[in-house]
Amino acid sequence: MRNAAYHAISTHFIPLMIWKGMSPQQATFLLSAFAFLGFVSTLLFGWLADSMNKPRLVSLLLFTAGISIFFLIFGSSIGYLGFFILLFTTVEATYPVAWAMVGDIFGRRHFAKIRGYMSVFYVWGSVLGPVLAGAIWDRWHTYEPMLWGLVVMFFLSGAFYSVLGKPWAQPKNS
Repeated sequence: MRNAAYHAISTHFIPLMIWKGMSPQQATFLLSAFAFLGFVSTLLFGWLADSMNKPRLVSLLLFTAGISIFFLIFGSSIGYLGFFILLFTTVEATYPVAWAMVGDIFGRRHFAKIRGYMSVFYVWGSVLGPVLAGAIWDRWHTYEPMLWGLVVMFFLSGAFYSVLGKPWAQPKNS
């Protein structure tokens, strides 16, 4: 869900910004800001993840991304869209932190195999998210139904991550 939601936004970023009233030049500038802030977000939250509960951090970042979509739904000024970008780029950091979680939970011995198996499912988000976003646009000439769906997807993803934990850190039954 996280992957489909992220790629729906990132693939349709410029059309979304134009739909919100930005000129193509402004949309391109916002895309550049999106890319730069994603880089910063990845470094910052990757560094923080080494000293925090990774599942809860990813959960918080996904809830933040869900909240950011409200700025995209209800705002059309450069300020609202800038705030959307600032909050939404936290999703970028969830990718390396989630893979670090896989290592924490399952160890290094089978990490590559697990990552490979997960990619079989993971890649479908990259494919389906943008295609469904385009289909929604083609059908209704608005991105709003997609955006409401993405809010739900980010919140559900955040809820799923919030219940993860290290199996060895859980209390043992006596």
